[in-house]
Amino acid sequence: MIDFIVQRKGWRWAIPVIVCTIGICIGIWLVVVPRDVAYPENLLSPEYRRNMNYLSQAGMRAPPDFSKIRGGLLFSHIPIVSEEDFPKFTTKLRYELHNAARDDLLFYIIVVGGMDVGDIDQPLLRATRGLVITARRNIELVIVAPATISDQTRRTLEERGLRIRTVAGQLPKPSKGF
Repeated sequence: MIDFIVQRKGWRWAIPVIVCTIGICIGIWLVVVPRDVAYPENLLSPEYRRNMNYLSQAGMRAPPDFSKIRGGLLFSHIPIVSEEDFPKFTTKLRYELHNAARDDLLFYIIVVGGMDVGDIDQPLLRATRGLVITARRNIELVIVAPATISDQTRRTLEERGLRIRTVAGQLPKPSKGF
């Protein structure tokens, strides 16, 4: 297209077309690509530490089927302390899912849940809206109980290309130190 404009109108017309095209591409990129969010990670908060410990222990007790994993393995834990964290949880999960969908080399396991949160259907559906996954299914979403999803949400997420696994959590034993 630039060659056509240069031949017909000259460089005086081609330069503004190039600048406008770059501007439109940057604008679309800024609007469409999800951004990382500062998830409420308060490492000194006892609730946050309890929930993170809860997710870590549940994830270690139920390891994935390593025979189906090709390439590297990357874990991500997103604890939900309360239902007030749902908007930032949705944004953080959307960011993690889009990063995983773009990567063909690594297998991503994203562990979500919390000790005091039950139904997480709506945040999961909002986070996966517009998600495009290639033919290789390289994302597994692990939902740790008591967080639950309905069968319809599970089918919807699997149709969008995610592997869903539910793990029954167990309350961690209180530790004496950190």
